[in-house]
Amino acid sequence: MVDQAELETGVATQLEETVGQAPASVSCEDDLVAEVDAEVRCTVTSDDGSEIGATVTVDSVDDTDVQYSVQVDES
Repeated sequence: MVDQAELETGVATQLEETVGQAPASVSCEDDLVAEVDAEVRCTVTSDDGSEIGATVTVDSVDDTDVQYSVQVDES
């Protein structure tokens, strides 16, 4: 399992690597279960205060190493 706080940090890092700028904040609904295709919803807040949803999906699990991807909603 990826706990909520760790997940929020990881999502922010992935988004920063993808778009070149870290969001102001990320808030996820829950922990992410360590099962392939498990999902959790998050809200990403930009520096200007606008919010957009994102879905985090588990891609692979190897013991305690959980790999996941982040898909931001269409704006």
